[in-house]
Amino acid sequence: IEKALELDDQQPEAHVQKAFFLWRSGDFAASEESLKYALNLKPGYAPTLALYGKYLRWTNRPQEAIPLLEKVLRDDPLSTEILFDLAKSEMHAGHPENAIKYSEKMRQIDPDSVHGYVVAMQAYMWMGRYDLAWPYFAMNVALDPGDYETWGHIAMYWQHLGDPELSDLYMGHAIELGPKSPAVLKCKVSVLTDRKQFDEALTISKQALEAGLDDRWFSNSVFLRTLRDNAIRTRSFASARQWYLNVHPELFENPPDINGNNILAGADLVLLLQQSGELEQADELIRVAMAWYNETQPATSHGFLTSIVDVSLLALKGEDEEALKNLRQAVEHGWKFDWPWHWANKNLDSIRDDPLFAELAMRMNMETAGQLAAIRALPDDKQVRLNP
Repeated sequence: IEKALELDDQQPEAHVQKAFFLWRSGDFAASEESLKYALNLKPGYAPTLALYGKYLRWTNRPQEAIPLLEKVLRDDPLSTEILFDLAKSEMHAGHPENAIKYSEKMRQIDPDSVHGYVVAMQAYMWMGRYDLAWPYFAMNVALDPGDYETWGHIAMYWQHLGDPELSDLYMGHAIELGPKSPAVLKCKVSVLTDRKQFDEALTISKQALEAGLDDRWFSNSVFLRTLRDNAIRTRSFASARQWYLNVHPELFENPPDINGNNILAGADLVLLLQQSGELEQADELIRVAMAWYNETQPATSHGFLTSIVDVSLLALKGEDEEALKNLRQAVEHGWKFDWPWHWANKNLDSIRDDPLFAELAMRMNMETAGQLAAIRALPDDKQVRLNP
């Protein structure tokens, strides 16, 4: 890349490749600078717009990503890659119905590609519609039976749906396929936590963090919360705090550096800091996290990745009435993604005894029970089988 720029620094292609390299190296600010420079050199250049849109999606700025990706799609309407990024951006912006629309186009263009089924599956899961997502799970594993991350998530959702026996069966298969997969281990920890098997969840979380596994589907956030909750139970904060510092040193900067990849962990860290008496640092983390959320996330979206972190931050700040208002808004908007895990978060303890919280929990449980019955009534070809 340096040689290409030395020969001609006015070619946008080289700056696009530089941006991609910088992004994957973790230098997000420099990557975006290169993308903007490439666009200035050649406005409307499709490869730049496509990478910039993908970058904005991955850095959790979906509203900015959508118009860029829509422009590329107008020039290349049969690109399943652009459709995929656009669908995911719409979902992260809180519009799963648009993601489903794009997933249908992807399947029309390439019915053998797993991505068209994955997007529909994830969009329905965002909406908490296990029953509508289930046929896409079946199609996903039929096309890619070795995808242990999917098997792990299916196992976790069986637990959420209220069938621990099937959860164990599918989790066993996921671990057999991917015993060291951070996503599978994350799902296992979630299941164990739901069953209040805290010691086993803690052991897995410690081992995963010590192994330095990749962060997949916010696996590190799950492992860290497990250590945090144990620290709160045992009133021994130092080790958990050190793990947050090891994994997310940017959260301890002054001011903290908040982004879409660490805001869930950041909100959980707030409670640990509050419990350990570091109140000024906790307040600053809340301030910066809420500012980032309000500046980047669409109103009422409760996107696929940020979930109900706004509710969590408001509760930690002591604004219980506003937290409950936003929680009701999230539920009525359709959010239910991975809801048992988020619902059990100690960050929400200040609003847990409120009648509205109980009312919303009852609503979620009733809807989930109805969906379990609907899944069991699906024909065999729409079910998820271990041997599809």
